[in-house]
Amino acid sequence: MKYDGYTVGPKLRQLRKDKKLSLYRVSEKTGLSQSSITQVEQGGRNLSMKILYRNRKTAVPLGAQQLCN
Repeated sequence: MKYDGYTVGPKLRQLRKDKKLSLYRVSEKTGLSQSSITQVEQGGRNLSMKILYRNRKTAVPLGAQQLCN
């Protein structure tokens, strides 16, 4: 499967909004800056395995099934 930030990013944003989480809260949970999260949500920044691993237990889990649908 090829990573497509322009597809994944908006799905991440929607997951965050569905859970009523602010950029600030996700930033606190993941250790990523709010700017980085915004870039990921806009598709302009790729998610590394390090980010995915770090995010696995946050309030916004990056489930592959949710991202690929």
